[in-house]
Amino acid sequence: MKSIAYFFKTYYLTVIVAVAIVLLSVLKFDKVSASIHIAWADKVVHFIMYFSLGTILFLEGSGYHKKQLSILYLLWSGIILVLFGALMEFIQKFISYRSASLYDIFANMGGILFAIVCFIFISTLIFNAKRK
Repeated sequence: MKSIAYFFKTYYLTVIVAVAIVLLSVLKFDKVSASIHIAWADKVVHFIMYFSLGTILFLEGSGYHKKQLSILYLLWSGIILVLFGALMEFIQKFISYRSASLYDIFANMGGILFAIVCFIFISTLIFNAKRK
């Protein structure tokens, strides 16, 4: 039980964002979706949500480990985030006022991949600057 409490203490922002994504994925937003008529706007929202989730997870992970995260950590974290996004789409398939889309999963994956690439680039710059 201690490890679960420690996880929530270490990754509390990640948990908050993940819960927000769950709520946004299952709640009904008729007035918001009716007022937005931009093509692919929902895909941009998916991209931003999962980019944010990945970035926060990686920032909290690097803060916890106090070192540059390994590619393996980023890869496994990315896989878990992709599975989380796919699960949210699967759940939406069974909610009458929501719909599941493979394109939403691709947008989620794009956000996660972009978060990984940005994190690798920025953390490499930071850690190389600290070594000098």
